[in-house]
Amino acid sequence: MSQLRTNIEDYIQSLQTLKAQCLDETAFLDAAEDKWGVQDPRFIILQQRPKQQRWISPSGQPEPEVPKSEQEPNELIDWLPGYLERLQALLKKAADDNALVEAAAEGWGQGSYEHQVVVQASIKH
Repeated sequence: MSQLRTNIEDYIQSLQTLKAQCLDETAFLDAAEDKWGVQDPRFIILQQRPKQQRWISPSGQPEPEVPKSEQEPNELIDWLPGYLERLQALLKKAADDNALVEAAAEGWGQGSYEHQVVVQASIKH
């Protein structure tokens, strides 16, 4: 198995471990920040994930966030399984490291945080 695949699988495992340990979005982001740092694409993608539209007012301006209730879902925790599935599908789809990086660029866009995660995994030492 290539080092790139190993690094991406390690990233997937780290996300799954953080999800199991952290019950809410704030704890998850704090743990991810401690693990990777605020400038790492692996952290940034979690912070910049697509937000639900409920915080956007009809005028298009973001509304102030309201405190979360105990029953309100955690958007990051709810978003994470789909992201993990996309990473795992990418690993299955690509035959080699070059195809993996190219598939990430095609699927998510050159320069996207998702693509940067894959590129960074290819140069991780």
